[in-house]
Amino acid sequence: MALFYFMDKNALLVIDVQRYFFSPASGAYINNSESVLKRINKVVRFFSEKNCLIVMTKFISPEKESMMKNKWKRMPSPYESEFADELFIPRNTVVVEKKSYSSFKNTNLLEILEKNKIKRIFFAGAMTHLCVESTVRDSFENGYLSSVIRDCCTSSRPEMHRFSIKIMKHGFSKITSSGEVLNENL
Repeated sequence: MALFYFMDKNALLVIDVQRYFFSPASGAYINNSESVLKRINKVVRFFSEKNCLIVMTKFISPEKESMMKNKWKRMPSPYESEFADELFIPRNTVVVEKKSYSSFKNTNLLEILEKNKIKRIFFAGAMTHLCVESTVRDSFENGYLSSVIRDCCTSSRPEMHRFSIKIMKHGFSKITSSGEVLNENL
């Protein structure tokens, strides 16, 4: 018997798996992103086979001055904002473009989740300590159960990833692994 309760009430949110972080040609390339992307693809296929909602976000550079533009030396180009070439994207994936760390801020994500009667969100993507954690916090504040798939998330520095996982576990989310998800040991 599968332990995946209310599978139709679960969604997978894949955050910012873009060329900017996952292409060796980018100045923002994350060293372990190739192995993380392989696990993300396995989880995406799993959720697709279960006919669950899959949402993928893309960070798009703000057109005008913003805190984001002021913080970062270089924003992703339009080419770098596209999904990583190796990312598996099922046909019915919902794409949400965002211009902030949180996937909820100034997007239609909340509307999408409500329309699909989602109760629990599984998280994967980049960067753990910025966009993933910001979205998980907002998910919690919006009343969703959250499960961060720790080995399907990555950051530019391993210690930032580890610290963020500890913080999210402490106050906002369950932490799981791709193996637990794929074996439905949740």
